Amino acid sequence: MSSEAVRVAVRARPLIGHEREAGACSITNKLSKSELVLGSDRVFSFNHVFGPEDEQELVFTQAVSLNGSFSVVAFLADIPRIVW
Repeated sequence: MSSEAVRVAVRARPLIGHEREAGACSITNKLSKSELVLGSDRVFSFNHVFGPEDEQELVFTQAVSLNGSFSVVAFLADIPRIVW
């Protein structure tokens, strides 16, 4: 068993076309390269936070370099909020 700590990188994904068309808005906000806000007041810390503006290739290459392998990289999908 390895004694290495697990590092976690998270990405708040951008809204996709049908979500924007339905009036959805993101409920996540990237505060810094290591902090993410969920909703209006729940702050979470990670080894690295990628925002919706970060391209997929950048997310992949930086996450792998942070962790050294794919198997320990975690991604969190942004759950859109529908505003009617």
